[in-house]
Amino acid sequence: RRRQQEERVGQRSARDAARAAAAAAMPELHVLGEVLGASDFGRQSLFCRFEFLAPDGEWARVDGSFAGQTQLSVVGNAKDDLVVWNHPLDAYFTSSTAASWPKIVVQVWHEDRFGRSELSGYGVTHVPTQPGEHIVECALWKPRGGLLERLYNYFLDSTSHLKHQELVHSSEDRFDLFTETAGLVHFRFDILTRGFRNSGVVLYGPVS
Repeated sequence: RRRQQEERVGQRSARDAARAAAAAAMPELHVLGEVLGASDFGRQSLFCRFEFLAPDGEWARVDGSFAGQTQLSVVGNAKDDLVVWNHPLDAYFTSSTAASWPKIVVQVWHEDRFGRSELSGYGVTHVPTQPGEHIVECALWKPRGGLLERLYNYFLDSTSHLKHQELVHSSEDRFDLFTETAGLVHFRFDILTRGFRNSGVVLYGPVS
């Protein structure tokens, strides 16, 4: 019986070692950086919610923070309409294929004069593919709604919301939406990659 237990332990250790070796051989992507801030929203107090999206089965979330929210910040200079967050980003992925690439989806919210949190815009951008430092501007938009809805939003100082949040990152389903521009979110990405070339993948510039 003791020998059988030792054999089971040995088999389990061998399986764990094989899994660890397989994971080590997988391409790795480490995303560092900051959500720097936002501009051109025409609001005084803003905060941002963000989430990294990567297809399950193609990318594994290994370590880090894959969703979060910045602090509420106030416009510092009326001339440039810039809100500063400097919220850190740190997400570590492994990949079984580079057929797709991670995105970061954002929502910017403002605080109105009554202390209510109201949506200011939606946006999505791909994580840069090339290793190194990148400054990225993500353009945000918001649903326009019909005439009655626009009148409602005007008098109550509110914004239309999407019923299905996946529309933000699924471009095929957005052709029937009426939208308007909302502002910009500014990112700094520091991209570290390993093992892609060994898998036959050469990383060049940004994903279009």
